Amino acid sequence: ISSYRWWVLKSSNDVIKDVIVKSPEHTGDQFASQCKLVTVTFVDDSIPPIELFVKLTVNNPIYASQIKDMMMFEKEVRFFNQLLPDLKDFAESHPGYDRFLDRIMPKCYFASDNLIVFENVALKGYSILDKKFPHDLDVVKQVVKNLAQLHGVLLAYIQHIGLEVFEKKYKFVEFVSIWSEESANFNGPWVDTPISGAIKILTEKPTPGSEKALEHFRKYENVGFANTVQLYKRGNQKCPDVVIHSDCWNGNIMFQRNPETQKPENSMIIDMQTVIYGTPAMDLQHYLFVGAEPKVIQSNWKKLIKLYYDDLTNIMENLGQKVTFSLEDLESDVQDKCLGGFFFSMFNAYAFEAFDDIGDMGNQEGDPSAQFIIQMKKSLDKLMEARGQVFSERIVRIFEVFQDVKAGIERPE
Repeated sequence: ISSYRWWVLKSSNDVIKDVIVKSPEHTGDQFASQCKLVTVTFVDDSIPPIELFVKLTVNNPIYASQIKDMMMFEKEVRFFNQLLPDLKDFAESHPGYDRFLDRIMPKCYFASDNLIVFENVALKGYSILDKKFPHDLDVVKQVVKNLAQLHGVLLAYIQHIGLEVFEKKYKFVEFVSIWSEESANFNGPWVDTPISGAIKILTEKPTPGSEKALEHFRKYENVGFANTVQLYKRGNQKCPDVVIHSDCWNGNIMFQRNPETQKPENSMIIDMQTVIYGTPAMDLQHYLFVGAEPKVIQSNWKKLIKLYYDDLTNIMENLGQKVTFSLEDLESDVQDKCLGGFFFSMFNAYAFEAFDDIGDMGNQEGDPSAQFIIQMKKSLDKLMEARGQVFSERIVRIFEVFQDVKAGIERPE
C-alpha cells in the first residue's frame, strides 16, 4: 500500500483523504504480476475519486526472479513509457486517428520497475470473458480487427522511421523472449505439460480419430516448446517483422458488453509483457487456436485473415504507408506457424478445466513451474474418469482443424 500512496502523493497536488486498495474480481489470471484496484479519495468531497488498476511484481521470489530474467515487467514498462506514446503521436498526426490507440488498449498513467498504473477500464464496463468458453465468430472478428489496428499503426510507424532506426530506438523489444531457449525452464512447461496430458488422454480414452492425433503428439513429447521456439525465430517467414504481442489469447483481452444485449462488443488488448519482433501471423494463429471455437477456425480462418489484411491495408494507407506483403503471404505464414497455436489449444481442450486446482502460482511459495507440472498432472488424474472422454473428443476435433489449416483448407459451415 505504501507504493500506491507514494505514487499518488507524488502525482497529485490535491490533498488526499485516503487510498483504498483491494483485489479485483475478474476471470483473468495473474501469472506474471499481481493486480490491485486502487481508489483515491480527497479531503475536498467535490473532487471525484480516482479509480486505478495497478500491476505489481509477484511475491514469490523464485517466480519474480524468473520474470525478471525474461524482462517481462521491464518490457511492459518500456512499451507504455517509450513506444506507445510515439505510436500515438504518429497516428494522431493523421486525420481521423485522434485517440485511435486509446480504443485498443487501456491508458497507462505511470510505469516503473515494479509498478504500473492503468485506468480502471472495468468502470467502463470492460471485463475478461471466461477462458473456459472459446470465442464465437462475432467476438473473434472484433479481436482480429483490433490486431489489424495495432499491427497497422506499428507497421506504418516502422516504415515511416525505418526498421534500423526503430530497432535502435526501441531496443527493449529485442530483450530475451518467453519464446527463446533461455526461457525453457520458465515457459517450457506451459507447452510440454499440455502435450503430455493430451498423450495421456488419447491413450487412456481413445475416440474415433484419436490414433492419428496421438501419433502426432508423440513426435513432440518433451520437445514441443523447443519446436515452438523455432517458429518465433526472426526471418523464417514471408511477412515483414512487426512488434507482436506473442501471447494474444482470451485472458489478455477485455470486452465491453452491450448494455441491452449483454453481448461483447468493444475490446481491448492488455498485458504487453511478452512483445517481440515477428510476423503478424504469429499473433493471428495464436489467438485463433487458443481463443476461438474450433468450428469458427475451420470454417472462417481464411475469411478472418482477409478481414485482418483488409483492415491493415486501410490503416496503413491512411497513415501514409503501404502493405509490403500479400494476403497469400499472410495465409502462408499462418499455415507455417500454426503448430504453436495448436499446442496451446490444449488449454481449450482440457487444461483450463484442470486450472481450477492450480491456484495463484505467482504468489505462492516454491518453484511455480514445478508446481504447475505437478498440479496439472494431479488435476488431470482427478478429472479423467468423469471428463476424459470429452477431453479426448475435443483434442481430436482441434487436431482435425489444425490439419485443415496446415493444408490450406477452409471448410464450409
